[in-house]
This record gives sequence, structure tokens and C-alpha cells, in this order.
Amino acid sequence: GDITLRRQTISLPQNELTLRYFSSATSTSSIHPAQRPRAGGSRPCQSHNRRLRTNNNDRNNQSNKRSQLQGIKATIDFTNSLKRLVSSGDAKSLAEADRRLRYNLRYWNDNRSLARPNDYSFGVVLGAYSKARRIPGIAVRAEELLELMMDTYEMQEKRDGNNVWLIPSAFCTSAAISAWSKNTNILFDKEMSPIARASAIVDRLEQLHERYGRPQTQPNAAVYNALISICAFVNNGRGAGRQLSIDQRFENAKYAESILDMMEAKYIAGDSSSRPNVRTYGSLIQTWAGASSISNPR
Repeated sequence: GDITLRRQTISLPQNELTLRYFSSATSTSSIHPAQRPRAGGSRPCQSHNRRLRTNNNDRNNQSNKRSQLQGIKATIDFTNSLKRLVSSGDAKSLAEADRRLRYNLRYWNDNRSLARPNDYSFGVVLGAYSKARRIPGIAVRAEELLELMMDTYEMQEKRDGNNVWLIPSAFCTSAAISAWSKNTNILFDKEMSPIARASAIVDRLEQLHERYGRPQTQPNAAVYNALISICAFVNNGRGAGRQLSIDQRFENAKYAESILDMMEAKYIAGDSSSRPNVRTYGSLIQTWAGASSISNPR
């Protein structure tokens, strides 16, 4: 027969109806499996974003590493080109190497070059200056190049002490000082004082070390030996246009001996890099020998 259904009306409060509607609409059984929340409350879209960020960071790190490797290779190639250029030792090649080094440093500061000149790049040119002979103005150019290196270093320390890539080393300093003793033309200039110029270089290096405390800027025995060698060079210069008096040569010898006393004091205090060696005493003996009027004929 016929089936009769009896309709019953259930009246519930409005808030309870709303609660039942939303609870049934958001039931986990009615949600697609891909949209269900995972353990820990994180949704797939959030983890996907994290994976994207991780992948982007990995790509950025790989790109930075490639850029660093390219910069290192460019620096090595640039330094090797300087070595090939100064190998001849003539004035024209040294001037060209000096020019390239200065321009490359400017280009790097302007972000126009991958090759970043370092202390080894400067050491190649300064070392060539220290070995060059009979080239007018070679010592002045070496000193100017070292001053550029020191100015760049000090600018980096003032800007960001954690990102310093050019430090005036003891080798570069001693090479610039030695350039004053490799050119006899200096002694013909009565206005030029090699000892005063070399002493000013050492004084500034000591100031940089005291101010910023980097061990690379600490003067060592090589720097002090180069300074004593300047004294011996001046006192024993033959055929010099300026004739030093005995008193002047004696003052030069006393100054050289004071450098030795300072080296010995620093070594006793624990600075092993300032230990005097054979060259130290040999240059001092030459300085005192040049202080005699017999050993330095007019």
C-alpha cells in the first residue's frame, strides 16, 4: 500500500543551526584529501612556499659562488699579466704596469671590473720598482703607489672593518723603501732626503698598525732592514752631487743604530718578527763605515 511519511518540524536556536551548518560543511570527510590540513597545522601551500624560498636561496648561493670564482680567476689573470709586463725591467714596462694597476683599482671601486687588485698585485709592481736601476723617479713612483695602497686600506677600515681586502703588507712596504736605495740618481738631488722619506713610510705603517691592529701591517725585520740599508746607501754614495759632512753621516749612523736598538727591544718583548739578522748588522756596519771621511772620498 501507500506509505505515509509524517513530517516533523524541529525548531532549534539560530546559533545552533549555524553551528551545525558550518560543522557539516567543514567536516574533514567532505574536504578533498589534497586540501586537508597536515600534522602540525601547516598546509601544503605554506610548505610549497618554503621550498620555493629554499630553492631561490640555493640558486642565489650558487650564483654568488660562481661570481666569486670568476672574480678570483680574473684577479689571478690580472696579476699574472702584471708579472709578465714587469719581467723585462725597463722603464716603459714598469710605467705601463703601474698605470694598469691604478686603473684596475679604480674600475673595481666603480664595479666595472671583476679583477680585484690585492697585496700580491701591488707587490709585483713594487718588487719590480725595488729591483730597477738607473730609472729616474722610480723611488718616488714606488712611494706614491704604496701611499695609494695605504689610503685604500684606511678607507676600507673606516667604511667597514669586516670587509678589508687590500692590506699594505710588510713586503710591499720594504719593497717601496728599497726602491730608494736602488737608484743612484737620488743622491744627485740636493732637495731629496731618502732617509727622511723612507722613515716617513715606516712611521705611517706603524700608525696604521696601532690604529687598526692588523698583524699584516706590523713592521718586521725586513722593513727595518730596508730602512737601515737606506742609511748605508746614503753614507756610502760615491760621486754624489751633494757632499755630506762628517756630522751628517755620523747622524745617519746613529739613526741606523737606534733602529737596531728598537728591533732588539721589540724582540726581547716578544715580537719575533723584529728579530735582527745578519743583514741588519751588515747594513749597520756599512753605515758606520760610511760615516768616516776616509771611506767616503769627496
